Amino acid sequence: DGRPTVAPNWSDTSRDIATQTDWQVLQIEQVGRDLRILVDGVAATYLRERIDRVVSVLHRDAPASVDRFVIAYYQNGLSMAEQVVDRDTWVEQRTRPIAPGDWRDDVIARAAIDQKAKSPFFNRELPRFEAGLGFNLQKNLGGPDGFVLYQIGVVERAKFRLRDDTWVQGNIQMGLLDNYDKFKFAGSSNLPRVRTFLREYLTTSNVTIPNLQMTHVGRVGSNNFYSVYGGLLEPMFAGIGAEWLYRPNGSRLAFGVDANAVQQRDFRQDFELRDYKVLTGHATIYWDTGWNDVQANLAAGRYLAKDLGATLTLSRVFKNGVTVGGYFSKTNVSAEQFGEGSFDKGIFLSIPFDAFLTQSSNTIANFLWQPLIRDGAAKLWRGDGLYGMTDIRSNRALEYRPAPPPNDEVIPADRRETWTPKDTGPEPYTRVSPKVSAQQWSSDPKQSDRLHDALYAQYFRDIRIEFDASYRLIVHVASDRISPVSLAVGRAARTALRLAPLETREIQVVFTEHEEPIVTYDFVDLNKLDRFFQGKIAQKDIANVVVIRYMNRASREANPLARLDDLEPIPERRLVDVMLPETSTVNRVVEDVTGAAKVAVTSDWLRLGLLGSGLVLASSALDTRVDNLAKKYVDKKWVKTGVNIGNALPFVAIGGAVLAAVGSNDPKLSSTAFAATEAGGTSYAAVIGLKYLIGRARPTNQIGSKKF
Repeated sequence: DGRPTVAPNWSDTSRDIATQTDWQVLQIEQVGRDLRILVDGVAATYLRERIDRVVSVLHRDAPASVDRFVIAYYQNGLSMAEQVVDRDTWVEQRTRPIAPGDWRDDVIARAAIDQKAKSPFFNRELPRFEAGLGFNLQKNLGGPDGFVLYQIGVVERAKFRLRDDTWVQGNIQMGLLDNYDKFKFAGSSNLPRVRTFLREYLTTSNVTIPNLQMTHVGRVGSNNFYSVYGGLLEPMFAGIGAEWLYRPNGSRLAFGVDANAVQQRDFRQDFELRDYKVLTGHATIYWDTGWNDVQANLAAGRYLAKDLGATLTLSRVFKNGVTVGGYFSKTNVSAEQFGEGSFDKGIFLSIPFDAFLTQSSNTIANFLWQPLIRDGAAKLWRGDGLYGMTDIRSNRALEYRPAPPPNDEVIPADRRETWTPKDTGPEPYTRVSPKVSAQQWSSDPKQSDRLHDALYAQYFRDIRIEFDASYRLIVHVASDRISPVSLAVGRAARTALRLAPLETREIQVVFTEHEEPIVTYDFVDLNKLDRFFQGKIAQKDIANVVVIRYMNRASREANPLARLDDLEPIPERRLVDVMLPETSTVNRVVEDVTGAAKVAVTSDWLRLGLLGSGLVLASSALDTRVDNLAKKYVDKKWVKTGVNIGNALPFVAIGGAVLAAVGSNDPKLSSTAFAATEAGGTSYAAVIGLKYLIGRARPTNQIGSKKF
């Protein structure tokens, strides 16, 4: 079975495993017929893929007497879990076809077994000091001073281990580029200002120490873990704390408690502290529901603003490791006291880089969106939480894997080559075909069918063909795939010229959209047209023998003969072409703007100005009354319900329009829906722009209806 007969250099084995997995190999030892390997710092979304790489190296180097590989996972010096790989089963499943009924898992997870090595082949310690310089991006989305406020900077991260289970870690950060000069909104609160000092923390100093703390972790028995920590715990708070977690190996349920005594940090994020102190902590239930990969966490306790309540977090972890979820918190603080937003909530997304990189990475991109940052239900931001540290004990640790290639999910008969030629569409009709007489054309329907089929193969639709008594061939065509119109007409005319009856004197191409003609090309000299298509004469030589009539001015081209003889392949359809079948959107917009300008020039502005002023004065007279009426009924349930429905209606309407634009098979409905989406989006952008340009105060600022 290819097992080596000589002893390997175990240092090389350790180095190869580290290269393949980014894991730190601490020890390799043979115990009976098992080869045990101890690794620390396990951080991998696709664990089974990394295990496969480890076993590949071990199978290459392990003595023939080894039948099983045992991978023991340590995290910060704590034994977490083990996974056992049967060597023969692993080799067989990768070298021979296995019937479904004979397949068995070659990786078995089990609880950690603490045992000291007696005579290890390889032994090393974790590095005492680690450091790294990297870039950092801070962002604040959706605030009143700008949709995106950001700072790009560099951060130096360092970690010094006193022991495997005790370390000091920290980072120092320096901003390089930001737009914090726009950050003017200072916030207001009816609660202790624990999070609404965000502007002050972000803008006071360009060099900060977001985190500097000492941490000690330990394990009591098989399933109980604890940590004790202290220092500058996060950018806004410093203090001490402890956490305990009960998490049986492979269980879907875990329970933890954390308690912290913290004090607010100075805005400069140095070693100075402010006066505010608080005791905060939570008891948390972690539950992998087993239903559609949904995880539910419920935390109850005391928050930073000394309010009491609970936070429910629901998320779905997909098989490729991507997590999507949301949370909301409710405390004993009333909606009025909490302020705008009524309660804390947010949505989050995490994407492992392993999902789209060709090289393995332990990095995970995390995105969090909070509509509003308020002081109520604010939790301490703690790094090195025990639940995340013990992820390797999850019953789903081996389930995550990258999306399989398409051929891996279908039967062999349905598999396709991984590469297919780029779809460039059909080529124009350039074949020389024998022509028939007008009599044969009229008596044999197959002659017109030849022309119909040739046009259809070039993505023309709504095809109608007529041959009248004056020997004029009339071709009606439409196409949402070929643009501009001159290119489509040229393709249709070239095809008609090749397959028209011998006696044909004139060819007329009528291009339609939604069964309505938008332009007509009359080619009255077919000899010149043929020479033009052969490249013997130029555009200017046929301009006087082509009569062009536009029924839809928006379809007019600057040069209607520009693409008439174009033989280039048709490119792939873009997303915008699918969503918007019509090809004259830009011209239509220009026509609309031009028409509006003409109306503006000819309008009676004095009369309109007087009318507008009257409406403004009339609304001003009612402004105070309406404001008082709103204040009187502001707490009524029916008012709040009506406001919520009114706020949601524009988004529901735009969402429906987007679905209709993308999913409808009716071109008219699709075009109308796209126009509605375009109008709604433009209106929303205009409203937001005017809000920030004019600066009208929000009602919640309570500075009166006449202030800005």
